[in-house]
Amino acid sequence: MSERAEGIDERIKQIQEQEQKVRARMSKVKHKVAVISGKGGVGK
Repeated sequence: MSERAEGIDERIKQIQEQEQKVRARMSKVKHKVAVISGKGGVGK
């Protein structure tokens, strides 16, 4: 496997580990609120 492919595999592993940690933490949170903005910046 090339160095690049190994680097990508390592990054995927890191992302999966981070996702697991986030899911574990969020499972303990009873109420969740998602905040999404449709427009960026300041209006005129």
